[in-house]
Amino acid sequence: MPQPSYNLYSNNSIIADCPMDSLIQREADGQLFSDQDLEHNSTSSQIVEAEFVPKPVDARQERFPCSIVWGPLPCITWLFPFIGHMGICDSEGRVHDFSGPYTIGVDGFMVPVAKYAQFDINKLPIKLMNGKNRRQTWDLAIAIADRQYGETMHNICCNNCHHHTASALRYMGLPDYGWLKCWWIVQTKGKYTSWGKLISTYLPFLFIIGAIILICFFTSK
Repeated sequence: MPQPSYNLYSNNSIIADCPMDSLIQREADGQLFSDQDLEHNSTSSQIVEAEFVPKPVDARQERFPCSIVWGPLPCITWLFPFIGHMGICDSEGRVHDFSGPYTIGVDGFMVPVAKYAQFDINKLPIKLMNGKNRRQTWDLAIAIADRQYGETMHNICCNNCHHHTASALRYMGLPDYGWLKCWWIVQTKGKYTSWGKLISTYLPFLFIIGAIILICFFTSK
């Protein structure tokens, strides 16, 4: 079997030292998460987690902190402009995407980013991992999903970039965010990175539709 290709930027032992099957089982058993949310108790005082303020979005450098990103796929998006490639970004804004069999791309999206939908992780009902705050839980969940999908075969219909994104959100304790909801969020709430990206997404589709109309018009005479 090909060796998995992924880039884990976290040195946390929970992902560095554990087999993937063990991580998935720990998530299923609830052992990845703590029982507390925003407040963490210490022996001396009660510490309230500071609100996470992400860095600004930088579309030129493809930095979209705590976001889902989407980009058009050549040929496929030309025919179906609502179908494309998806990734999820860590708290620093780096894109992580399941780009092929046993391959996770980090900070190098397979296609140019056209749309992004940014989350306010301070308001998301994230279930904190043991000893982690919201930002760390977000990043660690993405790293776990990277490792999981870096060990699997890519299937364009049943095991693709959308499933990888949804898996990362599931590891954050957000089981309602399936692949279809992720797709719906980026389609309905996503922002285009530029007018050029908006035009380039739909122009081929409009050109094809226009060509079909013209052909039907002239051939029907």
